[in-house]
Amino acid sequence: GINAEYMGFIKMISYPLLKGGIVAFAWSKDRKLIAVAPNNSNEILVYDTGSSQDISKWKLVHVLDDHSQQVSGLDWNQTTNQIISCGYDKTAFVYTFSGAKWKPNLVIIQNQNRAALCVTWNASGTKFALGSGNKRIFIGYYEPKNNWWTCPSYKVHKSSVVAVRFHPTKCLLASASTDRKIIISSCFLDEIDPKEAKLTENMGFGNVLYSVDCFGWVNDVAWSPTGNFLAAVSHDSQVHIICSKKFPEFTYKALQWKGRAFLRAGFLSEDCLICCGYDRVPVFYAQISGEFTEKLVMEDQDTQAKPLSYLQERKNVFEVKKLGQGTGEVEYLPMLNTKHKNTITGVSCYSPG
Repeated sequence: GINAEYMGFIKMISYPLLKGGIVAFAWSKDRKLIAVAPNNSNEILVYDTGSSQDISKWKLVHVLDDHSQQVSGLDWNQTTNQIISCGYDKTAFVYTFSGAKWKPNLVIIQNQNRAALCVTWNASGTKFALGSGNKRIFIGYYEPKNNWWTCPSYKVHKSSVVAVRFHPTKCLLASASTDRKIIISSCFLDEIDPKEAKLTENMGFGNVLYSVDCFGWVNDVAWSPTGNFLAAVSHDSQVHIICSKKFPEFTYKALQWKGRAFLRAGFLSEDCLICCGYDRVPVFYAQISGEFTEKLVMEDQDTQAKPLSYLQERKNVFEVKKLGQGTGEVEYLPMLNTKHKNTITGVSCYSPG
């Protein structure tokens, strides 16, 4: 269920970290470090949080600038302590901390002629998945002989792959695409996966095991901690729940959200799902008797100001106030009475339930 522990992350991000916005971020296992990809930047900023939820106390300790264009995806493996990144420069880097520095390792990506859009580790850190603008999914694994990461790929989507997530325990990968499809495919690799991980005859590399057609492009996917549920959010303001308890059989249900589309989704526990996006407020869904239902909209509780009307909100988009004579600097008026003043582009569990 939903409890006060989960509200810590919401409170923590209420202090502005970067003026230009954040594209992606990833936590270290102990939450003492966080890697952040700023908007319009080729850099990855690593902060020492000092275990504090007060962002004003965080210290910048490392700047990773190996990408030549915008960093689009980040993930921090909780087992190996390695960071993986991808960017619009069509590349990916695996960073290992050694000698007080983060050292990048070469990732070989063949047939990659478009921007890399998203990346994620599996739980053990033996594989990563990368989604690309060329419609392909790349599964990377380490080759000790050559000291690089190699990435065989497969193509199951008809458009850009914008989100990828590994099943917590099975060789399954969920992917989201602007072709309006949610796809669960096999990421079984003969080179590194044990034979017993191939649960069905149909689990050859890249085989599609289940798919859902949506009415809008799909923005994100997320597995529950056990992998019994997959959640996805699409641009038609729907939340999609796929149950895989009886694998290889799946069941599906769609929930309609009353507001703007969600961009990101994540499970805080097996029974609690958080979704957020263009409405700038996190929305919690709770599982009750096997069904997920909207339970709580996390509004800003720090101010007594009345919410703006839709007309005033739209009007304020075009209104600015001067910060200084002759400086040319402007400040946009707040659009909504929420902690976030713009689209929420990421969500992560700070303290698991």
